[in-house]
Amino acid sequence: MLDLFKIKNNVHFRNEWVEKKLKSLDGGLKILDAGCGPQNYRKFCTHLKYKSQDFAQYDGKGDGNALHNEDWKYGEIDYIGNIWDINEKEGTFDAILCTEVIEHIPYPNETVKEFSRLLKREGTLIVTAPFASLPHMTPYYYYSGFYKQWYIDIAKENNLEVVEILENGNAYDFVAQELNRVAGYSHNKLTRLFLKIYFRLFTIPILNFLSSKDKTSKEFLTFGYQVVMKKI
Repeated sequence: MLDLFKIKNNVHFRNEWVEKKLKSLDGGLKILDAGCGPQNYRKFCTHLKYKSQDFAQYDGKGDGNALHNEDWKYGEIDYIGNIWDINEKEGTFDAILCTEVIEHIPYPNETVKEFSRLLKREGTLIVTAPFASLPHMTPYYYYSGFYKQWYIDIAKENNLEVVEILENGNAYDFVAQELNRVAGYSHNKLTRLFLKIYFRLFTIPILNFLSSKDKTSKEFLTFGYQVVMKKI
């Protein structure tokens, strides 16, 4: 019953899935965490030969507009520069991880092409990205999201094959997350408090109940997609 009051945001679903995929990779494989940011998934790669890449220019504040992560801190990065032009020879990596990055890249198609170049034959590409998102980490934000057909088409263009594509949450999960955010948009403290209490006590439980019974809404509205591709 208490789960009905819990807000299931996009991070909750994504982290579980990424952890599972990384742990399923054979030990000793060489993996590139592309657009690694704070390297949140490095802890799941202890059995792998981990390398990191990022442009390393985001400071947690950006241009001061939209949503930001003020706790953003980079660790040591192996490759600093543009993700669509990484200074490494082709066929270097057995796997590449790229989570919640491509909406921040002006050249997403070229980036997937670069991933294909860097992957060994039968190498694994693990990607997540939003389907619908609010502006965040501006000015490094270019796309609100990608529909699943984009992954299918871009894979075919780059000698890759989609072997798994999953929706991250459904329409009710999405609306619940965004309503929770709405409570923080008002400049009036009393309004924020009222909205937070109202949504938590009444609206969120109803949406969570509908989510638990839902089977189809994810086809129309979802947080994003979780995709695995293989180099052919």
